[in-house]
Amino acid sequence: MKRNILIVFLCFLLNGGICAQPFRAVSGQVNQSVVSTSKRGGVVLGYCNDVLAMQVGLGGEAEIAAAICIPSQMLEPYIGNQIKAIRFGLFSNTKQTSVFIKKDLYGENVAEKMVGTANIGWNEVDMDYTIEKGDLYIGHKSLGTDQIALSDNHVENGLFLQNPDGSWSDYARVNGWNALCLEIVINGENMPASAMAIVTIDDIYTQVNKDFVISGVVENLATSVVNEYEINYWVGDQPVIAQKVQNVSLATNQRDTFEINVPALDKAEEYNLNIYIPKVNGIANSYNSDFESIVHCKEYLFPRKVVVEEGSGTWCQYCVRGIVGMREMRKRYPDTFIGIVSHKNDVMEASSYSALHSKFFEGLPSAVVNRKSDLVIDPGFENLEEAYKKENVPVDMGIEVEAKFTDASKNAISIVTTTTFGFSQDGASYRVALVLLEDSVKGTGKAYEQLNAYSKEWGGSAAGLEMGGFEDLPYHVPAEKMVYEHVARGIYKSFMGNLNSIPSTVEKGESYKFSYEIDKTAFKNANVLDKDKLEVVALLLDNSTGEIVNANKIKVKDYNAVGVKHTEVPKWKVYSNDGCIYVDNTYDELHVFTLNGIETNVCNLPTGIYFVKIVSGNEIAIRKVAVD
Repeated sequence: MKRNILIVFLCFLLNGGICAQPFRAVSGQVNQSVVSTSKRGGVVLGYCNDVLAMQVGLGGEAEIAAAICIPSQMLEPYIGNQIKAIRFGLFSNTKQTSVFIKKDLYGENVAEKMVGTANIGWNEVDMDYTIEKGDLYIGHKSLGTDQIALSDNHVENGLFLQNPDGSWSDYARVNGWNALCLEIVINGENMPASAMAIVTIDDIYTQVNKDFVISGVVENLATSVVNEYEINYWVGDQPVIAQKVQNVSLATNQRDTFEINVPALDKAEEYNLNIYIPKVNGIANSYNSDFESIVHCKEYLFPRKVVVEEGSGTWCQYCVRGIVGMREMRKRYPDTFIGIVSHKNDVMEASSYSALHSKFFEGLPSAVVNRKSDLVIDPGFENLEEAYKKENVPVDMGIEVEAKFTDASKNAISIVTTTTFGFSQDGASYRVALVLLEDSVKGTGKAYEQLNAYSKEWGGSAAGLEMGGFEDLPYHVPAEKMVYEHVARGIYKSFMGNLNSIPSTVEKGESYKFSYEIDKTAFKNANVLDKDKLEVVALLLDNSTGEIVNANKIKVKDYNAVGVKHTEVPKWKVYSNDGCIYVDNTYDELHVFTLNGIETNVCNLPTGIYFVKIVSGNEIAIRKVAVD
């Protein structure tokens, strides 16, 4: 049962500002779930669930203290009752272990208990501390190697770490790290008869004049069974509406998911959503359950495809963690997750993708989500899924893509994208980048062997830990046992996309076409092994930020494949003669660019390779031509 009570209250800021932060976090080093249990009864409070998902430490044996903050608003219903136990998870065995309760991180312990030796997994320590009014910091301290365990969810107040110099830092707020695997058990003679919290309500995305649904999760934080509860909510300036949820049976710490149907809004804007639980089992709720969210109401909404670009290498022994994480994401979210794997310093490296590594990665394995600098993560599955859920919200820009081979020899690919905007804008700064992917790559020979730190035969720190079956493979995984997914063979025209692939003025509801051809030379340089496993990903980039705002993916179709509908921009023939560029067929605008992206003349061109941009209405085509 998950127990990550999401709250909107911040504990008092720590004195002295933010210190240098020496800790490192690694996902997937131990990929197991350990369920904590207790027979003492009572209510469990904390921000974690039962999964030990992220390992934190200083890289060697060190004494580390970690804590969570439970603010007074959460504790108020339990004043006069006792904290009967503290549970905490560890990623390694420890010694000199203790648990503590503080009212201030820099103050004295108001309660402490020595444990001595503690084991990897969940540990439980008896306590008997009477709760008073005010915030509490609850934590553990121990001597061990990378022993701190974090859960797979992020919550404010969920992680404070003591730095080697004795100062404390809020790693949940500053680094965005997940919640500490720690929770408390509360019981006593004056436990509240009704205490119910709203755990989470996601922001809502809806369209004008369309009904929508408020969905959320609540948790019973009292010792009595909940049979009904009431929810009050209001949207924007609308009146408060009450809805009763009946015929439930929620024991202590049990959760319930509710849904409320809400009438359509008639204006495109953002509305505040306020919601709370006034009554539980017909009596006043003693828990402060106020929750705020936002309703995003738009005229146009498009499903968002979340793009993860991962750096990997056959020489990288921990990169199998990314292989497993990306594979699991593809399996769970096949329609909305797009994985791209850029190899470095191995046989599958694509030089056109080198900018990904220099811009975002300091080492491998690493991944970046939608090219957001604050979403550069370790590609373990838990991290990937958390970032995916954050980004998987509708947007007001959509892109479609079609791709097919230009002839039966399959040595060149014609690509057409269609981009639609849900708003009008002058000075729009968007680009389209096109990625050629080869899926299920199966190479031969030593160049395609994968190093594997999780192999039982290796003997390193990760050896034998569960990792999608790699724990049962050798340290040098032979090529015949490897299948490399989502392999980037090239990105066109560059990592930053195609200049002028989207007009600088866009109109709401209008669609804009862009065509590009991966010609025979570029295709040959892509080093494709199996032409039947090729896909094209179209990335819609915000040029002002460099971020991916939406994307789409399609399998490359055969030339004139039966039954395949392919909408293609008119096939302009572009050629040169006597230093000038010529185009057969009509068009509105013609622009010529050097390989460096500098616009130049249409005639009097020196010998070289040029890109030609043809504009016809809402259609844009890019062609490459040689001037002899």
